Amino acid sequence: MNPRDLEILKENLKTFLQVFIGKESETFFNSFMYFYQKLGDDSKIFFERLLEEADNIKNGNTTNIAGENFIKLFEEELKSLQKQESSSSIEEQKTIKNLEIGIDQIKQNLSKQNTSNEIYDEKPLKIFRLPMDWKNFEFNMKLMSKDILDKHTDELKDMNLYKEGNLLGTPVGIFAKDNLFSENKIKEFQKEYAKTYLEKLSKKIGIELEFLDFNANNDIILQSQSTLNQADFLELIRANSKDNNIEIKNLNWNVNIDEIKEFQKESKEFIDVFENEIKEVQALKNSNEKNIPEAKLEKQNNDLKKDSSQIPETPQYSSLLDFFEKKRIENQNLSISKDEFKKDFLHYCKTSMSEEEMKTLVSLYNKTPTKLTKEHKEMIEKGMRYNLINNNLLDKNLEVSIKTALSMPVSKKINVDENAKGNKQQIQIEEKNQTLSIRKR
Repeated sequence: MNPRDLEILKENLKTFLQVFIGKESETFFNSFMYFYQKLGDDSKIFFERLLEEADNIKNGNTTNIAGENFIKLFEEELKSLQKQESSSSIEEQKTIKNLEIGIDQIKQNLSKQNTSNEIYDEKPLKIFRLPMDWKNFEFNMKLMSKDILDKHTDELKDMNLYKEGNLLGTPVGIFAKDNLFSENKIKEFQKEYAKTYLEKLSKKIGIELEFLDFNANNDIILQSQSTLNQADFLELIRANSKDNNIEIKNLNWNVNIDEIKEFQKESKEFIDVFENEIKEVQALKNSNEKNIPEAKLEKQNNDLKKDSSQIPETPQYSSLLDFFEKKRIENQNLSISKDEFKKDFLHYCKTSMSEEEMKTLVSLYNKTPTKLTKEHKEMIEKGMRYNLINNNLLDKNLEVSIKTALSMPVSKKINVDENAKGNKQQIQIEEKNQTLSIRKR
């Protein structure tokens, strides 16, 4: 055995003895090394086998199996050694006795650990909620975005995600980093971060924590074999909350520029189709207005006032195209992801959309033929539901049009207060169930 292997063996053996013998480990170790010197060349096979078991201990496998393997191997060799040393000196007999005492001590401690493990195995598997501070995650996301920019500047320029500008004579870079990834991809990053975080925390508190999922508040849902209740679990975590940040080098985040390109292509197609369909609706509206005599238009308006349950065949609306122009200005003419677009559009439907724009949305939803996809339709449906709690919605005919498009019950006699209250309650329920998909990051 070369000197380096011998030193490794010594250190690993000391680790094992400290775990299973404690304060008597030094005596056992010295006795062990005494016989190692006496074995000479015959020690090679034995110590190679022993080193394999010792390496298990070094790597954290201080389990019963590793301990029992070590003892079995050592006892066999000790018996062989006793036969060879039948006429040994008093000093050698004393050394052998020390080894036997040490082995008995190891066996006792292994037995105690067996009992302890059996008790642990009987602990119930419980579900815990772990609130998260995502600042470290967001910091790592910024580092990753910067790395992508450094490595793929030209490609990001081609995708219109990065451009160079000038501010008061100083060159500045404008980077749409929040539009790089889809929500699903960001969720993958979060899951990987959460799993890595729990692995680090598990080692710190000595309890295995297994990631399950996130709840609506983005807290981690995990399971663990424990007798702790939720409050005691959180107290344990708080007591071990220092130095739990994860470095980006320890995160197995799979980032591919081609994947970013594909997502940007999907986003552009989604937004372009949506805008073009609105343009077609606008063109049809303009054409209808030219072909309808003024007297007929006035008669239609009077008829609608008489019957609040009647759905207007040709809604009068202004263009919704202004929303797209506003988004381009806000985003400094850089590309926007379809997830960011949908989030902003739904917020606009809920808080700022005018009645004329709501009418555009209803006509767009009912348009046939259409190039709108199922994903577009789902976004419009959510938007119209948010319209129902928008304070700008005062037109009862428009409210009936929206409800009819959504296949919601319509009462011919509309009680304004009760109807508004019912709409808000329904939307609040849906909002709660869709928190993750529309919340701002």
